[in-house]
Amino acid sequence: MTAVDDAATIFVNGKEIAKLEGVKKSPELDLKVGDRIVVHLWQNWGPKYFMMVFQSADSKTLVSFRTKDFRNVPDIGVQDFSIDQFKLWKQSPKREKPEAKDKKKLPVKSDSDWMWGPLDDCYIACIVTEDMIKRR
Repeated sequence: MTAVDDAATIFVNGKEIAKLEGVKKSPELDLKVGDRIVVHLWQNWGPKYFMMVFQSADSKTLVSFRTKDFRNVPDIGVQDFSIDQFKLWKQSPKREKPEAKDKKKLPVKSDSDWMWGPLDDCYIACIVTEDMIKRR
């Protein structure tokens, strides 16, 4: 599930899983430790913010995404990456605080952060780690 202003395309292990605007659910998928996620963010005007959380269909597993988990991708058009590439990307996205009137609430409580990369049209990436996953 994501909230974004304006839009995002999400890739998992190089495969496009969703193109989203506003608050949307992505198709169901099974995220696991080591999965590589790239998010292409773009914004036309106004505030910039993005938040993502994945919850299993049975609601027993939640994957939260924080700014510290992501890196800004310096190139455009990236849909996948290697662990070595990820290690070279040092800068994390900026943590954002949408104004109350702009904040789109996700129906799932998580530890995810509001964030955005360095430009209006940018790419951010992360690798799913065990500490991102909470089992209930």
